[in-house]
Amino acid sequence: MKRKAKTGFTAGIENYFPSSMPRRRRRFLLVASSFLILYIFLFISTQAGGFFTRARLSDYEAGKVAENDLILDREISYIDQEATDLKIAARVQLVRPIFEVEEDITQRSLSLLRGFVETVESTVSQRLPEETAILQIEAEYPGLFTSDQIRDLLMVARSPFDLGICEDLLRRILRFGLVRFPDQWDQKESIIDIWRWRNGSREHEEVPLSELYTTENLEDRVREDLADLGVSAGFIPIYTNLLQVFAAANTFYDPDQTTRNRERARQELSPVVVRLDPGERIVRKGFIVTEDDMEKILAIGNSSSRFNLQGMLGIGFFMVALYLLTFWLLSSRYAGVRLKESQLYFILSVSVIYLVTAVLISELAPVPSWLPISVFFPTALVTMLLAILVSPRVAVNLGLVLSISLLLINRSNPFELVFAFFSGVAAAIVVLGADKRFELVRSTLYLVLAHIGITAVIGFLGRLQPGQFMSLAGFAVLNSLFCSILNIGLLPFFEHILNIPTSFRLIELSDLNTPLFRRMLTLAPGTYSHSVSVANLAESAAREIGANSLLARVGAYYHDIGKIDQSEYFVENQPDNDNKHNELKPSLSAAVIKSHVKIGIEKARELKLPEEVIEIVAQHHGSGLINYFYVEALKADGGTKPEDYSYNGVPPASREAAVVMLADTVEAATRTLANPTVAKLDKFIWKQIMSKFENHQLDNCDLTFKDLEKIKRTFVQILAGHFHTRIEYPEQKEGKEAVQ
Repeated sequence: MKRKAKTGFTAGIENYFPSSMPRRRRRFLLVASSFLILYIFLFISTQAGGFFTRARLSDYEAGKVAENDLILDREISYIDQEATDLKIAARVQLVRPIFEVEEDITQRSLSLLRGFVETVESTVSQRLPEETAILQIEAEYPGLFTSDQIRDLLMVARSPFDLGICEDLLRRILRFGLVRFPDQWDQKESIIDIWRWRNGSREHEEVPLSELYTTENLEDRVREDLADLGVSAGFIPIYTNLLQVFAAANTFYDPDQTTRNRERARQELSPVVVRLDPGERIVRKGFIVTEDDMEKILAIGNSSSRFNLQGMLGIGFFMVALYLLTFWLLSSRYAGVRLKESQLYFILSVSVIYLVTAVLISELAPVPSWLPISVFFPTALVTMLLAILVSPRVAVNLGLVLSISLLLINRSNPFELVFAFFSGVAAAIVVLGADKRFELVRSTLYLVLAHIGITAVIGFLGRLQPGQFMSLAGFAVLNSLFCSILNIGLLPFFEHILNIPTSFRLIELSDLNTPLFRRMLTLAPGTYSHSVSVANLAESAAREIGANSLLARVGAYYHDIGKIDQSEYFVENQPDNDNKHNELKPSLSAAVIKSHVKIGIEKARELKLPEEVIEIVAQHHGSGLINYFYVEALKADGGTKPEDYSYNGVPPASREAAVVMLADTVEAATRTLANPTVAKLDKFIWKQIMSKFENHQLDNCDLTFKDLEKIKRTFVQILAGHFHTRIEYPEQKEGKEAVQ
């Protein structure tokens, strides 16, 4: 039979990524395509936004009345050049002029003074006539002093006062720094920065001009210092003259170092940045546009038209990290399920649509900065759909990724991520356990309450005003209602195109009052009764081991639909003494029996049943042996191969399929028991289960021996109730023997 073409979401994808392409390559191309689409959209939205912004700004001109309001739709930052220049000028003025103390001048001046004092003292000790002494000193230090000044110095040397006071004072002055300003000093600083070497290390000190020793104020400062030292007023002029002669300026302006320091300060200074928040009214309609307004308008235009390569690279790296985090969280280890290809397609598509919607809303909606813009995003809708169509854990994991992705919006409100994440988590939780579509309506109320709780936390932590909180709560309630209504409306659509066995769809498929089952009841009543019994067994056993009991029940209902058209070849539909196989060879009979699996798969695909249900139909016999006809064939031909009398399927790959296989085997086998007791049922059912285990029919599923024990106990309990009119319990038998 020619295989029908696929329909639905997966078929649409395969129009662009053919199924003949290797799966890994197809998935890679799909992921790369979604990445490229999202990245291109972000790029275009940035450039297109700049184009429209520039067109809108051209309507405004300084000095003219604005015809429209201009409200900022995004956060804009620009440099206020005038304020920056003033800031730089002030900061440069704080960099003091640098003066360097030259130590060699200090040592030379001290050495000269020390030598002169020693000469004077030596001359005095020789007791030479005064005129001779004056001539001798003039000979050694010609031109430094007049005869009268030398005479005064000789007098001081003979008195109790010590000329060594001058050396100590000169040393202190020169160590502090005797400043000489440049001839054309036009700076207005009141403080300078003096650098000197002291104790082997270079240090500096900021000194006010009023405290400096300079070549201009040296005489006055020396007189003050000598007076403070207690020098007699008559000797102060003599000492002052002496110090003025030997006190050489040793501290000079360093223009190069001063310029370097000021340039460094200029470069290190950050510019004055003006930030305009979203929702801020730049120009009001009917008012004249001022120069300040035009400065802001020009900044908006420049910001919109600027191609930010660094920003685009940042978006690219962020998206790569986001995709890697998504793949990590959606791996089977952390997601708890192995995603099918259609589910991966769905997750990628929903994520891209969500991010595109988020960017568009953030670009077009003038939202004040205090209001989390994520309150307008359908995060709850995405996680509700994923929780129902894939799994709650996948929904929560993807909700986390989508919340982090909101960093692309580039807003400063941290509560945007908080609302998005907790809204997604709450939405995934409220739909848990919903088996009927009406229960989704009830979950809407829970989501509304959850959103109110989230907004209460945001309002408390964000210190919102009462009016702001009421606005936030109102938007949050509308968000929950909008997402819930869309979820109810979109869920059947996605169930169909993704062909996913949600609990709602499985309940619909479990309806036995459909044309298929009415036809089965008419043409194959035994198969119908058998399927219902298997469904009861499988559902109860699956519930006991924690498997999907509803999926097991629906799979059991459909597992034998391949028998309907040839019902007379199956024993449960044959009247007494009318076995069609009596007229056929064992090989032909085995072929007819095996064909019901293939026919069932084809019918299931025609009915567009979920793939999980089709797998149960395909695997409910696994690759087991059709024992009866194999034995009959052996009687005629001892060389018969078991492979020729085995089903062509594969052993069950899921717990639900394995449970249906065991239920099918046990239900059919127990019909052959005569006078079954509880003990006999227990032993017989365990034998049937272990037969499947020993024949490797349970190798591909995750059933443990503990699970098999629970399954056996459940089967015994149900079948014991079924055969209760014919069971002779062990306690009763022992009672009879006791009476006898």
